[in-house]
Amino acid sequence: MTAGDPYIQSGDEPMSGNCRLVYKGFHQLELRRCGDGQIVIGGQARTLQEPPPTVTSRLPVDTDQYIYARWDEPRGKIKLEASTTGPISLAGPGQEMEVKEGEPEKTLVGMGRPFEQRHRHYHWAHRPDSLRILTWHNRRPRSDRTHLRGDRETASAEWDEAAVDFRLEFLTWTGETVRLTVSGEVRCGGTRPCLALGFGGIVPAAEVSLDGSDPPGAWRPFALTAEARFEAAPGHHFATLLARTDAGVPTTVRGGATLSAVLMG
Repeated sequence: MTAGDPYIQSGDEPMSGNCRLVYKGFHQLELRRCGDGQIVIGGQARTLQEPPPTVTSRLPVDTDQYIYARWDEPRGKIKLEASTTGPISLAGPGQEMEVKEGEPEKTLVGMGRPFEQRHRHYHWAHRPDSLRILTWHNRRPRSDRTHLRGDRETASAEWDEAAVDFRLEFLTWTGETVRLTVSGEVRCGGTRPCLALGFGGIVPAAEVSLDGSDPPGAWRPFALTAEARFEAAPGHHFATLLARTDAGVPTTVRGGATLSAVLMG
């Protein structure tokens, strides 16, 4: 190794797994210590200080933002920053690490996608277990759910979203798997599948078929599950419930239906 190597300059093994990016509050994320709390930044092993460094949500909203750790030399502590510039892999002893493209002295520790709750109020998440926050190290399964507010009717003969506000949005790292479950009651006619789950658009991933045994117009319980593995670049996706009519009979989903998602690393 040379003195100019941006990955690590000492003979120490990388220790960049000793941290975890977590939700602290609506507008703050926090990098907490795990193990001895040392991470490699700019080629040097640095120890996370107490209290932990934080990063505040910022513009632009509804945009994937990568969270990086950098070393603040004058203050002698780790600082966090959010950036829309993505990471690149940098080879090092024993493993690869992810650093900010063009600034290898900044180490990737997570990702978030802030939203605007109301004018000039930018938040990282609706709730602590939101799927809009990711940690790069020490990942755990994460989950979220949403409920349909009020009955929703679909008159289209082609697949369409049952309700835009019934979506579940989530971020994934490359190679992560999401498992979806939706359940409730539906009223529809004909024999074609009238409900489906979709990932990121009007593409059915799992369908509900009817056997015609119930009286026309009766409410029928339904349950759907679907799973997808995301191999593309890390970023934003959404899952949604799709509906369509058959034989000219509108499909209606009863309010209170539940859509849930679990993501595994």
